[in-house]
Amino acid sequence: MTAFERPFVGIWELQDWQVTNLSSGNITPYYGGRERGFIIYTADGWVSSSITDTGRPVNTNDREARLNLVDALTDSGSANLTPDQYEILTPFALSALGYLGYCGPYTADATHVHHEVKSAGRPSHMGLTLTRSYTFADDTLTLSGDAFGFRDTLLWKRITPHPDDGAPS
Repeated sequence: MTAFERPFVGIWELQDWQVTNLSSGNITPYYGGRERGFIIYTADGWVSSSITDTGRPVNTNDREARLNLVDALTDSGSANLTPDQYEILTPFALSALGYLGYCGPYTADATHVHHEVKSAGRPSHMGLTLTRSYTFADDTLTLSGDAFGFRDTLLWKRITPHPDDGAPS
């Protein structure tokens, strides 16, 4: 672990997530301000992040209904779903759209942290390296990155003591 990576180690809770449209300058909260999340950096170089929209609908725990829905979608897409299947699909789609999660190794230099995505809730994130600029202020970490015409700025608050604070590890 490098001196740049050491300050990241710990568990952080999301305090705020703002999205800036780089062409218009408009700033909006991601998930309408309903986000809740955590990011964990380990001393052996791994990061895991999970963020949810707290307004997501509850979906069914009926495994048979879910498996039937997967089979129907796989066979013919959504065009031939029954009304009951649509009723099951909608909360699952909203749940999926309201969740971001990934994990993998991380490295840091003087100005950026790099998250190498090995596993992710969104298949399009698999294999990406997410590069974020960062700043620390007391127990607050700010991560910021640009992608697809937007700048995401996430504010994280440390919820575990830093390993250098003399706390047992």
